[in-house]
Amino acid sequence: MSMMSGSVSPGHQARTLDACLGKGQPNNFDFLRLFAACMVLFGHSFTLLEASPADRFPHDPVTLLIFKYMPFGQGLPGTGLHIFFFISGLLVTLSFINHKKNPLLFVWARALRILPAYWVSTLVLLLLVGTWYTTLPLQDYFMNPETWTFFWRNMLMAPYYYLPGVFTTNPFGASINGSTWTIPLEVQMYAWVFFFGLIGVLSRRLIFVAFFLICAGVQIIFAEDYIFLLQPGEPRLWIFFFVGMLAALYSKHIVISPKLWVIFTLIYFAAWQHENQWLNLLGAAYFAYSLLVFATYKYYSFLDVGKFGDYSYGIYLYSFPVQQLLIHTLKPQMNGWLFSLLSFLVCLPLAVASWHILEKPAMQLKRKIQQK
Repeated sequence: MSMMSGSVSPGHQARTLDACLGKGQPNNFDFLRLFAACMVLFGHSFTLLEASPADRFPHDPVTLLIFKYMPFGQGLPGTGLHIFFFISGLLVTLSFINHKKNPLLFVWARALRILPAYWVSTLVLLLLVGTWYTTLPLQDYFMNPETWTFFWRNMLMAPYYYLPGVFTTNPFGASINGSTWTIPLEVQMYAWVFFFGLIGVLSRRLIFVAFFLICAGVQIIFAEDYIFLLQPGEPRLWIFFFVGMLAALYSKHIVISPKLWVIFTLIYFAAWQHENQWLNLLGAAYFAYSLLVFATYKYYSFLDVGKFGDYSYGIYLYSFPVQQLLIHTLKPQMNGWLFSLLSFLVCLPLAVASWHILEKPAMQLKRKIQQK
């Protein structure tokens, strides 16, 4: 959901989150999403470029500096995902609240935002990248069952990462669209918003808070992977999404204030000195509030990337295949910093095209339907 941009309101006194997100209020969410996509791109630059059989997952230097301070011990790519899922939880829940009289409009809006660009990226990889870079004869490529497994599974939001004969000699391996594992998890989160909205839980905030804390406790104490997700491994993502949902439900009560942020910072780092299994939950809350303060307390016009378009989704979809393609083609003898810059310069035009050709028209269609 793209937030509006405009002039800065006079003064920067503390306001509620609801007031900060009011109609016509400018914010920095578009920048945060783009920054999160670039965090993933940057982190993957080192992993994909420097991977080896002995060390499959080398990390970028920023990750090595920050991971022990971040919730759930995540580095740069994982923290980028935290930003995506928190903002999505906030804005998607607000979207459902706005569509609660006709929940099917909510479903339609989510589908138009996610599916067109995702499906087209799948076709681009299969028909263009795959046919150009496969080591198989084209007839064998199209007759290979793995080609159609790639097509159908990705079209059905069950990501499959390999095309026959493509990128098989790359250091990291042959994965062509390795970042897409989060897309079905995002869609699952939309489904939970829809479900909770239909049964009225979103209108009973205390019930939702209690439910969230119980599930988070089970997750933290028993390390249960499957809560709210149909696949294991990244339960932290539902926690950040649900924290975003809580922010939406309590938006009229959350005060956006740098002074409160300083107090929260002191509390978090005091707690961090006495690490325990609940620290990740406190860290998620602290990280979320930090994002809200940055995004809404003061509008920075020079960060208003949204006036050009929302390119974060396109960069996220295409950065991994572009990086694998560059490594396969150029076998670049450069460090991860330069490789990330090269990757961004190649990804950006693809993201721009994806936005203006697919994503923006889909969003306009969504608005026309909503107005009927």
